[in-house]
Amino acid sequence: MFKSISEICLIQLKKGASDHPRSGHPLIASNLINRIEGNPQGGDIVVVSDNHGKSIGWGPYNPDSNVAIRLLALETEDLDGFDLDHLLDVRIQEAAALRHSLGLPSQDTNAYRLLNSEGDRISGLIVDIYGDLTIVFSSAHWTEKHRAVIEEALQKNLGSETILWHPMPGELIQDGWTQTKNEQNGHLEGVLIQELGLTYKIALGTGQKTGYFCDHRENRSMIRRLARGRRVLDVFCYTGGFSLNAAIGGAQQVVGVDSSEQAVELAQENARMNNIGEVDFHRMEALSALGSAANYDLIILDPPKLAPSKAELDNAIIHYRHLNRDAIRVLPKNGLLFTASCSAALTMERFVEVIRDAARDADKRVSILKTSGAGPDHPIHPAFPEGNYLTCLLVGVL
Repeated sequence: MFKSISEICLIQLKKGASDHPRSGHPLIASNLINRIEGNPQGGDIVVVSDNHGKSIGWGPYNPDSNVAIRLLALETEDLDGFDLDHLLDVRIQEAAALRHSLGLPSQDTNAYRLLNSEGDRISGLIVDIYGDLTIVFSSAHWTEKHRAVIEEALQKNLGSETILWHPMPGELIQDGWTQTKNEQNGHLEGVLIQELGLTYKIALGTGQKTGYFCDHRENRSMIRRLARGRRVLDVFCYTGGFSLNAAIGGAQQVVGVDSSEQAVELAQENARMNNIGEVDFHRMEALSALGSAANYDLIILDPPKLAPSKAELDNAIIHYRHLNRDAIRVLPKNGLLFTASCSAALTMERFVEVIRDAARDADKRVSILKTSGAGPDHPIHPAFPEGNYLTCLLVGVL
C-alpha cells in the first residue's frame, strides 16, 4: 500500500483555509479546495497543502461529498510515507494502549469502544469490542472502499476472530457511497457481554447500533450509587442497563419501560440471568409511562436520537421538553432526574435551556447537580467538538 510522493495526488487549499486542518480538524469541505494536481479517484489517498504549497497532512479523497477530504494524518506526525496499512496499525495500537490505561478491558467489563472516529484520529471509523467479537461501524466512503484493509488491520492487531461489519446507510449515502444496502454482514443472537460485573445478552444486528450502549457505563455506575432506597422509573430502558444497576444498587423499587417488545423481553432475560428479581419491565410508550407515574423519586430518561441533524433540532427540542416536563412534574421534593440526549445537534447549553423551560412548564424549581457525557473510551478531539454527541444532566427537584 506504500506510495511515494510522486504517486500521490496533491490538493491545495484556498488562502485562509488551512488553520482548522492544521489544528487537527479532520473534515475538509470541497469549497475550500483551490487546486487539484492529478486525477484522484474516490478513496484515493491525497496530500493536502496550504495555499503556499506547504504540506498539512494526508487522507482519502471523496469527489462525491461535501466533505472532500478526511485528514487521517498530519505532516507533524512521524509517519513513514502514505501507507494506509501502517496508519491503521498505528491508530489501532494507540487506541488499544489508551483503553488499557483506562483499565479496559477488565475482569468485570469486556465491552468498550476501541476506535471513536475523529476522537481517535480515524474519521469515519468506529470499532466496538464485545469480548472476542469486534464490531465495525462504517460511516464514510473511504471505510467502505478500504474495508479489506481495515479488517486485515483489526485481525492483525487484535487477533479478532469474528468481525461484524455494520454499514451506516444514512451517513454513507450522505458521504456519496451508494452501494450500501440497509443490511450488515452478520446477525448474531445470544451474544453475552459483561459490564460492571453484570452480564447482558444482546442481539447484534437487530437493535439500535450494536445492541448495547457502552457510552453510558459511567452513568450507569452513578445510577447504581444513587439508587439506594429510592423508587426508580427507567424510561426507554432498552435492554435494562440502568434498571439492573439501580436494582443491585439497593433501589426500593425499579420499573423499566420501553416501546419495543423485543427490548423488554431482552431486559427481562438479562434480569433473570443476573438473578435480579426486584425489577419489573413493561412495554409502554414513554409519555404514557410518565403520565401515569407516581411515587417515583428517581427517573431516568435516555431516549434514542431525536435530532439526527440540525434541521430536525427544533422539533426534537419540543419532544425533549415535554418528556422532561412530565418527569419533573411527577417527581417529589429532593427527587432526582437523570436525563440524556444522544443528539449531537443538541448542545449542553441548549439542553440546560430545555430543562429550564421544562421545569417552568411543570411549575417546579430544579438545580443541575451534575453534567456528564460518554465514557472516557469515547474520546473527543479538541479540534472537533462536534464529536461530543452524548449530553447528560443529573437534575434535582427542589
